[in-house]
Amino acid sequence: MLPGQCKRIQCWAHLVLLLGVVTAAILTLDTIFYSIKNGCRGKFCQGRILPLIFVVCCIFYFIRTILQYDENLLKKQKDIEQAKDDLAKHYQETVAEMDSYIAKSMDTQASLAERSFESKRRDFQRFMQKIARDLLNHSLYPTCVWDKPTPERQTWRLKAGRGGMQPNEPITFCYCSDPNHLLMRTVGFVLPDNPFNRIMVKPRELRECLTAASAEGPGAVAPQEFSKWRQEQIEENLQDPEEDGPGVSMFFVGRHGGGTQWNPLWLNLCGLAMATSMDGEHWSRCPGGVDEYFGVLKKASWHIFDTTLEEDQETIKAEGLSENRQLALAFRIQQKEILTEALNGFYKQLTDAQAKAAAA
Repeated sequence: MLPGQCKRIQCWAHLVLLLGVVTAAILTLDTIFYSIKNGCRGKFCQGRILPLIFVVCCIFYFIRTILQYDENLLKKQKDIEQAKDDLAKHYQETVAEMDSYIAKSMDTQASLAERSFESKRRDFQRFMQKIARDLLNHSLYPTCVWDKPTPERQTWRLKAGRGGMQPNEPITFCYCSDPNHLLMRTVGFVLPDNPFNRIMVKPRELRECLTAASAEGPGAVAPQEFSKWRQEQIEENLQDPEEDGPGVSMFFVGRHGGGTQWNPLWLNLCGLAMATSMDGEHWSRCPGGVDEYFGVLKKASWHIFDTTLEEDQETIKAEGLSENRQLALAFRIQQKEILTEALNGFYKQLTDAQAKAAAA
């Protein structure tokens, strides 16, 4: 009667174990039979008995391993493999289902974002329409002004400007008093004939303008020692800021109160640029000094630009210019219009003052 573990071959390993037990048992029996029949006096017999100890140990190990097999082992292995396949399939289905949920969630978020964007866009359009209606009342030369609150009156009040209002004249007021260089940087456009416009220049550029005017104007004949002192004074009065960057500039000239206003420092430095000595007469007391001074002021002031007003006016008429190029040209043209207006107005002041002094 064979045990159940030997009646059915479970796998290749099971077969090898059975063959090993049978072969080792035959070898053991043959060795024992040979030793009993012929005795064990020779070296050949002793050589067969010594390995027999190892073979017997192997037989016990093989038998112990075979006893661990049962008839349902293969079935259990197949069940385990099937369970692993089912688990992997279930995992794949779960991952696919999660991907589907994530995709649906993203679609939902995109839809919500789209609806939110559409809502914000409509709100922005309504806001711009409202602002557009309000901007119809905007004017750089308003008929009304806002009266600030006082301790007695805690609210703002809109009142007529200094010139009053004419019948049927629209009510307008100024929303903003920024010059064009601030408007271009903050909102991306410039206003023609902006009454608050001004020219801002970096100290380094003003020093270069004065140096050129000194070398080419009446101050070119100054002694070397005085020229050195004059350059030191220019650099001392026009120092660079500690942190140079966009917008770090100083006031040069601009519109103010219906006219133009110069930086007094610039006017004084232009007078220094034409001086030839410490003891010389002031330009206002010299014959032809007013024209010489105005020539230095004009040359030094226009030196901050690389092109003339006429060249820019001709360039902006060209076709195919980008919007940025058009904006830059419009901004520069208005800067040069301010400078032209300021130079003409200042020259008139000089000649009027000269005529008044001569008449006195």
